[in-house]
Amino acid sequence: MKPVLLLVFTLIQLLPALLLNGQTHREMGLRDNTPQVFAFTNARIVASPARVYTNATLVIRNGVIESIGPGVEIPADAWVTDLKGKTIYPGFIDAYSSMGIPTAKEIAENEKQLGKHWNPQVRSHYSSAQNWKYDEKAAAAL
Repeated sequence: MKPVLLLVFTLIQLLPALLLNGQTHREMGLRDNTPQVFAFTNARIVASPARVYTNATLVIRNGVIESIGPGVEIPADAWVTDLKGKTIYPGFIDAYSSMGIPTAKEIAENEKQLGKHWNPQVRSHYSSAQNWKYDEKAAAAL
């Protein structure tokens, strides 16, 4: 009787672990879950030298300014960021540049030596700051 009772007790203990396995499969590739609407609230916003808003909200939808001002309604689907004590200025600088950064082919050649991750976009060991090299010709083209 005791061996049967012990077997039943063991199965009852193991059953939740077998049924509720928390392991999930890895997601192949990257998924785009980027929000499309942003609301920056409680900021001082300099729209132009003549227009400065205090305690205002800036709403951006699909990369375009939708509304700006102190009484702006925040959309329900917005990703809200509180910028209390911060200032937002207009900017016309394109921060994207590949100047000084090795090409994808050069990076891939280094990856062969260091090993690969299942997602080729993950390069936790790579440092752009350490691999940046000033290119006079590329700088002149800018």
